[in-house]
Amino acid sequence: MALVWVLDDGKREWLKEFCKEHNVNYLTREDNSHAKAGNLNDGLKHASGELFAIFDADFVPLSDYLKRTTGFFVNNPDVGLVQTPQHFYNRDPIQSNLYLDKLLPDEQRLFFDVMAPCRDRWNAAFCCGSCSITRRKAVDEIGGIPTSSITEDLLTTLSLLKAGYKTIYLNEKLSPSVSLIS
Repeated sequence: MALVWVLDDGKREWLKEFCKEHNVNYLTREDNSHAKAGNLNDGLKHASGELFAIFDADFVPLSDYLKRTTGFFVNNPDVGLVQTPQHFYNRDPIQSNLYLDKLLPDEQRLFFDVMAPCRDRWNAAFCCGSCSITRRKAVDEIGGIPTSSITEDLLTTLSLLKAGYKTIYLNEKLSPSVSLIS
């Protein structure tokens, strides 16, 4: 069974009401210390699952996201994290404005379609902050999500690798989003 937690550092009353209406767990904090890492660590204090997935507010996981990602953890206690691509429905606005959108892929495609699969091949895939699923025990073993930098995703990856966990990149577009328009 999957439980959804909305971790809201914006303290938005309308979002709290929306979550209540839809029976979704809502959590906010007294302060926003340690940015996203602090928010995630606070959420982990309240959650109890063996795995947790992270989606920024602009990403929507497809209905088979968990089915496609959780299998990597079954009978593989050394797997700490699985990352999927960040995929956008719309074109990159800068490329579109420069009429380059049909000539060149955006930099997200270069990273997620070329670099990330290569990194995975070398057992060096890393968390990209959203569209990932992580083993709770692994994060507990490294002392939680690192808070010493705004790049908590990369530090989490490095800490997991240092602790002996494997990180995996699954090159399937399982949680689309809309790219910023302005």
